Amino acid sequence: MYVHNSSDEHGGRIRSRSRSPHRVIDILLGNEGAPSRRVPGLRGHLVYADDVGYTYVQNHQSTNRRLVLNTYRQLRCSRYERGCTATASMSLFPENSPIVMYQPHNHHVGHDIEIGAFYDAMRRRALTEGTPVRTIMNNNFLDFQMQL
Repeated sequence: MYVHNSSDEHGGRIRSRSRSPHRVIDILLGNEGAPSRRVPGLRGHLVYADDVGYTYVQNHQSTNRRLVLNTYRQLRCSRYERGCTATASMSLFPENSPIVMYQPHNHHVGHDIEIGAFYDAMRRRALTEGTPVRTIMNNNFLDFQMQL
């Protein structure tokens, strides 16, 4: 299996396509990079975030029948509907596996993580309280504005 490693403009590792996007030895030794995390997305679904701040949605899940550790999810940028062609992958094990880039983003890091957290807080309060949505929105906006 031939794997070509290079760096993108943000210092992240990019791998060219091969039979498997992840090497089992890298997963076991933890040599892949910074861990990812799951955060609330703009539309209420959980999305995956890398250490730089880009967010991704799962596009496909692949399984290597011979090695359970080599099961991975294929990702695409959460801004794909706005024209970003970035693709990446991450191993399913462990849960917070690093995200390995294939195609770079064509935009700068936005505030998707903060906006998703803002919307998530509004949704949770609207479900648990009888407060009007406008009041919840104003209170949450002030709370998030003070955090910045």
